[in-house]
Amino acid sequence: MKSLNFYFTKPKPTPPRPIEVENHRKVIYLLQRRGVNNAHRLGYDEARELLAKLIAIEVREKNNATFIGG
Repeated sequence: MKSLNFYFTKPKPTPPRPIEVENHRKVIYLLQRRGVNNAHRLGYDEARELLAKLIAIEVREKNNATFIGG
């Protein structure tokens, strides 16, 4: 009888590629510049999503200010 150990072991997660690590550092830096103090606690996907939302808000505010002022 074969051992069932193989089926119950968790596969090791693949380590992040160097480019993902570098991009994550950049995203955290950009979030911290925008005042997100705990950015280092976010995962890569969550940090990217939050940064995209913050940039969208900044662009919207800039467009509104341009429209009102000009």
